[in-house]
Amino acid sequence: MTDRQRVILSLVKWAPSTPTSTHLMKWLFLLGQESEVPALVPFYDFVPYLYGPYSFVAGRELDSLRAAGLLATEELRVPSKATAEAAADVYGRYPWYASRSVSRAAPAPSPAKPAVYTEGYEGRSADAFLNTLLQ
Repeated sequence: MTDRQRVILSLVKWAPSTPTSTHLMKWLFLLGQESEVPALVPFYDFVPYLYGPYSFVAGRELDSLRAAGLLATEELRVPSKATAEAAADVYGRYPWYASRSVSRAAPAPSPAKPAVYTEGYEGRSADAFLNTLLQ
């Protein structure tokens, strides 16, 4: 088990209510943005996605925790009002991550001028690379 997976299990264990996967993803995002955890543990990178910030790596780790029997799908649920409040908080403070959300009408990003662009990927996670490409 990785340290990041331990973080996921700790968040679920100490949550005031049982979170949805979307809610948990927002908590992981905020933890990465607003705490010292990323300085201690290699942490997740996020991209703007259908329901706000999303990490494909964290999604795969949630699936592996479920497959190992350490996290039950039915444990991940929370009242929709709490999920809406969490989304509004994250979207308000980090609008870039709401730019592709289906639950929030955000202006479409302006297209880039025609040119040849390059971007290095070495030393970055797939999520960090994709986020750079989207920006």
